[in-house]
Amino acid sequence: GNSQKIDAPTIDFYYEHGLKNKQKVYANIVGMYSKAESNRNYIEFSNIGTSFEERLGLTSNKYSLIAEGIYEKGFPNGILKFGVKHVQSFTDQVIRQTNILKFDLNQVESSIFSEWSYNKNNLNYTLGLRVNRTYFSNSSISREYYNFLPKAMFGYKFTENSFIRYDIEMSQTNPTLVELSNAEIRLDPYLSEQGNSSLRPYKNLINTLFYENKKGLFTLNVNLHHHYKRNPIMESKRETDKTFLIMPENMKDWNKYNAEAILKVGMIMDVLQFSFTGGFNYFDSRGKNYTHSHSNLYYKADLLAMYKKWMFIGQIQPFNESLYGETLTKDGNYHYLAVQYNTNNISLGIGAFNPFTNVSRTIMENKNSQAPFRRETFSNASQTVVITLTWNLIFGRSHNVSSKSINNQDIDYGIKESYK
Repeated sequence: GNSQKIDAPTIDFYYEHGLKNKQKVYANIVGMYSKAESNRNYIEFSNIGTSFEERLGLTSNKYSLIAEGIYEKGFPNGILKFGVKHVQSFTDQVIRQTNILKFDLNQVESSIFSEWSYNKNNLNYTLGLRVNRTYFSNSSISREYYNFLPKAMFGYKFTENSFIRYDIEMSQTNPTLVELSNAEIRLDPYLSEQGNSSLRPYKNLINTLFYENKKGLFTLNVNLHHHYKRNPIMESKRETDKTFLIMPENMKDWNKYNAEAILKVGMIMDVLQFSFTGGFNYFDSRGKNYTHSHSNLYYKADLLAMYKKWMFIGQIQPFNESLYGETLTKDGNYHYLAVQYNTNNISLGIGAFNPFTNVSRTIMENKNSQAPFRRETFSNASQTVVITLTWNLIFGRSHNVSSKSINNQDIDYGIKESYK
């Protein structure tokens, strides 16, 4: 069995101020302390009793600071932005298995960026560039990396109901705390996992072409998407004296191609609206000594009905499939029904996930040539009833509160959601 506990008190400070001549400044400072605990107890039984047992305990303490500032200048047909961002964290971990192991990591990421957005008549575009510095250090390593990360967007509106947009962006993914830890974790009699302190950040290149056309009650969206990762961090597996050892490494590349279409209809007589999504995925994953591919068709359907103060919601979604490294994962198979009653200040609703059958499960299939495996996980909590109550209380004078232009958070707590 597995159990996790995460406490993450956070202080979030946001400041926005308008200046004369169409100028603005934004600032966001986030400070967080997180304590994460993860425990795993794995037991195998045979006819004569317990054949294998392994217990794992991990405690992670992390202190992080995120600071970002943006200056914005407006022009008749565009907006120019300059910004700076700094992220710094320190983490110490204690891993308890056969022995007690300690691990620490100091991580710093700083960047400066600029962006120009233009919009006139039917044409709009955005050009941006970020210069990024990343630094990792602990008692045994010290590494520094620099990257240039450009992005661009071009859009054109054919009519009031039809437009097309193309986005291309390069980003950076850093190794996580778990991936950088050199501690070896025994999973079962045949498998072990270990981090890799020599991992490097890698680049992502994302291309997206989007088209929308509206006519009467019908709206059609078409989306073409390509995600390329160069030297991504993916799993490798090799045989040792006792087990097969799973270790993350910077591999060759990873590609995902996606084509998706969404048809929306409604609102019909201001009562009914529904949408249907259909798509195709193709994955190509290339390691140092393996190449795997996977393709799948998928669909999703949504229904919304409204009558006076009542609202009905229905959703259905089959498996979400993805291939990364040598592991194919299928999850997210569910259906959902809900009804809600709304007044001016009160909203009461009740909904249910998988009310008719317990269909939610996760399938994990590893395609390694030496030690393949397939696991299915069922959850008793997949049939869940949800009750919502919203009560809008207004006392005295009300104020309009605008949304934040900058939102930063740190969600790398140093533990894994699950083990293979």
